[in-house]
Formats: sequence, structure tokens, C-alpha cells
Amino acid sequence: MGLGKWDHIQAVGKIPSVKARWVERFGREMTTEDIDSIYQTFMPLQKAKVADHAAPIPHALDVVNG
Repeated sequence: MGLGKWDHIQAVGKIPSVKARWVERFGREMTTEDIDSIYQTFMPLQKAKVADHAAPIPHALDVVNG
């Protein structure tokens, strides 16, 4: 799956075009506090939408539960 969401947000913030737009908008580079804020805002939205776009894998719970 790649990076975790927090790390992904941080990586996106380091993309030169994104970084430039962030600095233009906020007058400074993205901080860990900014990443925390974005993450805290994003995660509930993602969790709310997962059910709309996911289907359980048949018998997956049986495998996980042994």
C-alpha cells in the first residue's frame, strides 16, 4: 500500500509545486503541526467513505479468526 496517511501527507507537502503553493498561501513551509491537522481532518472523512467503496472479501474473517 505504500506510505501511511500521515507520511503520505508529508511527502505530498514536499512536492516542489505543492510546497511552493503552500508557502505562497501560508508564508511558510508545512510543519508537523500542519500535517497533524490535515491528518486529523482527513481520517474521519476517509473512514466515512470506505464503506461506500469497499466490499468484504468472502471468508476473510474466517481466515483472520483462525
